[in-house]
Amino acid sequence: MPTSAAPRRSDASCKGLRFTEYPLLCYTALMKKMVLVAAAAACAVQIANALPSNAVKDALETPELRRTRIQGPIGAKCDTFMHERCLSDFARNVVVREAREAFAHPDDDIFNAPVGMWKGEFWGKLMISSARVAEYQDDPEFRSFLRDEAPDGYLGTYVNPEFVIPGDPEAARKTMGWACDWCWNLWCRKYTMWGLLMIYKTTGDREILAAADRAMTQQIEMLRKMGVKLYDTGTAAMAGMPSCSVLKPLVMLYRETGKQLYLDYAREIVSYWDRPGNPAPNFFPNAATGRPLNEWYPDRTGRWGKAYEMMSCLDGVLEFYRLTGEARCLEMVKRMQEILWETERNLVESVGYNDQFVGATRHLNGTSEPCDAIHWIRLNLDLYLITGDRKYVDAITGSASTSTSTSSRATGSTWTPLR
Repeated sequence: MPTSAAPRRSDASCKGLRFTEYPLLCYTALMKKMVLVAAAAACAVQIANALPSNAVKDALETPELRRTRIQGPIGAKCDTFMHERCLSDFARNVVVREAREAFAHPDDDIFNAPVGMWKGEFWGKLMISSARVAEYQDDPEFRSFLRDEAPDGYLGTYVNPEFVIPGDPEAARKTMGWACDWCWNLWCRKYTMWGLLMIYKTTGDREILAAADRAMTQQIEMLRKMGVKLYDTGTAAMAGMPSCSVLKPLVMLYRETGKQLYLDYAREIVSYWDRPGNPAPNFFPNAATGRPLNEWYPDRTGRWGKAYEMMSCLDGVLEFYRLTGEARCLEMVKRMQEILWETERNLVESVGYNDQFVGATRHLNGTSEPCDAIHWIRLNLDLYLITGDRKYVDAITGSASTSTSTSSRATGSTWTPLR
């Protein structure tokens, strides 16, 4: 029989904290949390003072997710999908673990060298959606799971972090069978930083915010040291849009940290889309013409008119508008939405044809990648919240009920393009 009692576990007041197995550790953890809260409060004051004075508020506010419920057939399908892809044992132990393994064993620049792949995007996407599910379900246990899933250190799936410009397309014929110019390094890292930010917003864990902060600073400083502009990185034919879509999490990080580096870099990215010589896509002057995207340049959009990546950039411009109040940013995105609505809306209530902006409205049939539909919804939701104009609701409901809802299997296990 033991000569002394076993250490007593901590009381309920410590529930949810890390390293709270015993009273002394519990007390230490509580004191640490108090210090962190005080530091965070002081930091919040500094950040509030650093934010641009002409930042604008949305015309509308959404209710807290935990106070909302989606009902009816679409709600039932959402519940099934959230369970299968986020909450189930299979989601946690197989889907998320597989996505996280990409950081432990990076090979996106090795597997099909000299081509750069995109396995690194999956963890971030999973975390962005899972963080929202945690809020919707108001589930502390799932929040804890997400917090413990956050990686640290070099947050990339490329062995060489500086592999940001595609290799020789002709050399890729050996592995791909065609002259492939893919390089998705910075695109993947964008999703990882965005995923970290969403976990931070859901859990309040500032260590996770710090990880995103370090990752963003490293990326900016690395590119500047290399002397590389963001628009010259990534898959060559896409005019830098995959890499430039980092604008949204960049602005989000500025809001949280107040780092002038981030605001300056955000302004630089926005300036890329209003350059002399009109290099694609040059949103500001081209959108002002009102012409369909496939008439902007002689090559009829080629591959730079990639729907998913372009709308990701526009989403970032709206976030930049919220921060700075620069009216031309909002007006440009509004005009882009009108062009897409008039010339790219397809038969399945999404936009583009097979992930390309090629004048899809003229086509007698349609096919849409789920990513296109989701980002079309995201773009219109942001415009609706910012302006209060109900016309954007038509685009949201059409895409949500048709291209998005019907592209997921009834079991909630997978997505498939809708044709």
